[in-house]
Amino acid sequence: MKYALSCPRLGMWILILLIIFGPSNVCKADQTDLPSADLIVKISRLEDLFDELDALMGPQSPTALARSMLRGSDWIDPRRPIVMAANSLDAQPSAAILVPFVSPNADFQAAFQVETREDYYLLTLPQQGHPVSSPMERVLVAAASQTPTNTVQLELAMGQLARRWQPQWQAWLKKIAAQDNLKKNGPGSITGENLVEMMTGLVDLFQQLDQLKIGLDIHAGELRLELAGSAADNSRLAHLLTQAGGPTRLSDYEPHQPMTFKMRAYPTEQIMTLMNDLFGGVYRSMGINFDELAEMAGYFTGEMAGGTAFNDQGGTYEGLAVLKPSEGVSDFAEKILLPRLEAYCRDLSKTLQTSTGVQISEPFVRTADTTIAGKKIIGFKTRMALGAAMAGPISDGGPRSIEQELRLTTVDNLLIMAPNDQRMGELIELVQSLSEKPDDSPWLSMEVQLEAYLKFLLQMACPSGKQDITIPKLGKVAVVTDMNNGQFTSTTTLKTADLLAMTTFFKQLPNLVHVQKPRSPVTSAVKASSETAVPQLQVPPVVVPDATDWIEKGCLVAAYGNDKAAVGYFQKALELDPANGQAYFNMGISLGELGQYDKALDAINNALAHNPQNGTFFYGRGRVHLLAGHKESSIADFKQAMQLGNPDAKAYMAHLQP
Repeated sequence: MKYALSCPRLGMWILILLIIFGPSNVCKADQTDLPSADLIVKISRLEDLFDELDALMGPQSPTALARSMLRGSDWIDPRRPIVMAANSLDAQPSAAILVPFVSPNADFQAAFQVETREDYYLLTLPQQGHPVSSPMERVLVAAASQTPTNTVQLELAMGQLARRWQPQWQAWLKKIAAQDNLKKNGPGSITGENLVEMMTGLVDLFQQLDQLKIGLDIHAGELRLELAGSAADNSRLAHLLTQAGGPTRLSDYEPHQPMTFKMRAYPTEQIMTLMNDLFGGVYRSMGINFDELAEMAGYFTGEMAGGTAFNDQGGTYEGLAVLKPSEGVSDFAEKILLPRLEAYCRDLSKTLQTSTGVQISEPFVRTADTTIAGKKIIGFKTRMALGAAMAGPISDGGPRSIEQELRLTTVDNLLIMAPNDQRMGELIELVQSLSEKPDDSPWLSMEVQLEAYLKFLLQMACPSGKQDITIPKLGKVAVVTDMNNGQFTSTTTLKTADLLAMTTFFKQLPNLVHVQKPRSPVTSAVKASSETAVPQLQVPPVVVPDATDWIEKGCLVAAYGNDKAAVGYFQKALELDPANGQAYFNMGISLGELGQYDKALDAINNALAHNPQNGTFFYGRGRVHLLAGHKESSIADFKQAMQLGNPDAKAYMAHLQP
């Protein structure tokens, strides 16, 4: 016996799943002269992925719709991923999907009009009745022979795509350059020429990137996002993606702030040259002297480490940076770094004033110098207005600003930065013990304590006393990036529970009260009326999972033949509502379809214990008895169901009459 259920938004999820499906390990193929694809997507361990999504999203998980669309999922080979490949060779992009199976699924085959091979299905996108071309099938099979490292893996042929779409890019860039609203109209304005210069550089950079891979894994409550790329041989990008290697100076320095980072040395001049080619025009249009920034970066090896703590004024920072050995390194902080920092802060303040009308009275202020351990300590304070997105409406004299005070000095070829003299003294003592050591650590590692970071965002967005959101207990997000031999990898990890909590937080953030008295001398040409109503935070109600949601999902997948998944959904419903007779009954029916008759009867007996007058429950138990060969018991249940008014039981008993 099966049960029907409405299927809201089924079409939308079918479309999404068709778009994201992709390959692996199906059969071997000769890869000589193999045509390439612009995009390949691979999904492996599908059932495990569904289970992880259910655990992460609860009743809001789309997996029931996915399982229904697939007409079950037990028939899909769990050892081999699903594959999608797409190409944009012609005006009409072509795409196809390969689905490996352990046994054919007639319902899936009929629903999607697939082509059947020995152990996999093929279907085209969009479905137009055309067979998958031989070159495309070779691409799918070859991609499937390479097992992906991630549960979901996307592979983009970036260089190939950039070259194929170059005429369209050029036509689009010409339109941007010709737009009147992007003509030069004052200091700090970014022109169409600036944007064209930047986008042209980015397209050129993409052409040097052979392949970009994006991988996603969700396992044991942790989300892992991986990014990997490889540059074309002998390209400019390949020369940049080279790990300097060798010993490091800062391996024993461990900052203890909520946000920390550590970097190995890298080719600073080459990186800044690339940045200048891409963004130099934009910076110069904003009134910022990028050439001076690039020159200043040339004094550093690139090896640095530090950390940031947040407070209601903005944040505090400490860090160490390794300078290249040179004459005058002891005067670097005062004679080279400080003047350029001051110029940069003032240029940026002018740009913000031009674009927003907000003026900071003193964006850069020198503070008193001191002496610690015989070293001259240079002090300064910066002040920047919050952007419009965070500052919100202006009230009581102006928007908010962020202040940061910093102390600088050098010891040997180390630049030391600290928020105050006490910490500066500790760091000066620490660097005496630092020495070069062999180190095989990645190029960049970074950690952010999410709870502290969200508290900082809340402080910046809400006035004092109006912070109506309680920040949940959160862990950290960790990022590790490395590069070598023309390749780079970057891995980001965080707990899935933290991801859900942050999603809820950011959904609420736009509703926060933004209006607040300024914390620093700020002026503005805009004044808000004192009678303006202050928007109040509306915290959305917490959605409590309902057993009915899981029951509906179980019914949906069971209707398409995936009774194994259905049993799992009904079990989730019973975890939320152990006295739910309908969940017990539906689970019993699915167990019966799976041939597990003893467990099926136990489940339906539990259903009847909670609702002994339900004729449908008796009829369902009778059907399970019949499947199990218990004829007398089945007839007894059918008679009881008929007495309770079940129409199916009446029809069946009438059929048995001679």
